[in-house]
Amino acid sequence: MKNREAAHEILTALNTPPDGEPRVTKTYGEQTWPASFNIEQPGLTDICTFQSVRDEYVLDED
Repeated sequence: MKNREAAHEILTALNTPPDGEPRVTKTYGEQTWPASFNIEQPGLTDICTFQSVRDEYVLDED
């Protein structure tokens, strides 16, 4: 995701899809950092922002 807002938009879309059953049932407050999401669904391991992935990679390189 680009940022926290985008991560929450994805989570909302998974909770309220236009057709069919919700893909996830958990919801989180808008201030919750995506790395704190704890969703146990097949095929969904983490929701991360680009910045958090970049920072993790850059810090691992140093």
